[in-house]
Amino acid sequence: MKNLSFLLWGSNDKEGNSVPPGYYFYTIHYSNQLLKGQMIKL
Repeated sequence: MKNLSFLLWGSNDKEGNSVPPGYYFYTIHYSNQLLKGQMIKL
């Protein structure tokens, strides 16, 4: 697949605690691009 990318998240908060299942939204600033999305932790 062309231009396939992925983000690996350890499902921990900024203090290292595991976060509960739910919907999570993210914003990534990379190389003058703003990438937004969502993920579900089961």
